[in-house]
Amino acid sequence: MIEFDISLISEIKVCSKCNQPKLKISFYKMRSNSFILRPSCKVCCNKNSTEWALNNADRRRELTRRYSYESGRNRGPMNENKTCSSFLGVHVAERVLSYVFKNVTRMPNNNPGYDFICNNGYKIDVKSACLQKDKNWNSSQWKFHIEKNKIADYFALLAFDNREDLNPVHWWLVPGNVVNDKIGIGIAITKLDKWEQYEQPINKVIEKCGETFSE
Repeated sequence: MIEFDISLISEIKVCSKCNQPKLKISFYKMRSNSFILRPSCKVCCNKNSTEWALNNADRRRELTRRYSYESGRNRGPMNENKTCSSFLGVHVAERVLSYVFKNVTRMPNNNPGYDFICNNGYKIDVKSACLQKDKNWNSSQWKFHIEKNKIADYFALLAFDNREDLNPVHWWLVPGNVVNDKIGIGIAITKLDKWEQYEQPINKVIEKCGETFSE
């Protein structure tokens, strides 16, 4: 049994999923009412969301398409619509990086766990991100959503300068066992040396990005 300072008793809530008493800051707020906390803690919520996504790939794709259409993000062909949710991830990142590897076999869109298989038989999951200002840390970073994906052998992380210009500035090839236990990772512009061992040459990516946008 986890023990808490008695003075914090009013800040404690028991998770309905793991039955552990936790501080209230460990719980998400309800979308319908921000004054009410969800019954299960953040850890359990994230775990449930990840498991659901992996076990309901078809349903997830349908919900994504429906949301994108209703929000206006998917109006017009994907390769002509920069506001489309799939433009950066599929038309640019997946397409460009598939040229960087040799003898690539690309998977259908939204294939669970990985986007293509390279010549060595490794499953590669492509993630893309644009540089964002992090208000909490007073710095800028790229945020990549890993979603605790344990299927991919490697994650190809492609970093762009901004959403308007989409100039590729870095890309990293990270082994799955380094990050596949995380929901997401942030690569801060001030801590690039931490990821230096995984960084790959950017020249070919820049060349292929130019070809992609010129088509």
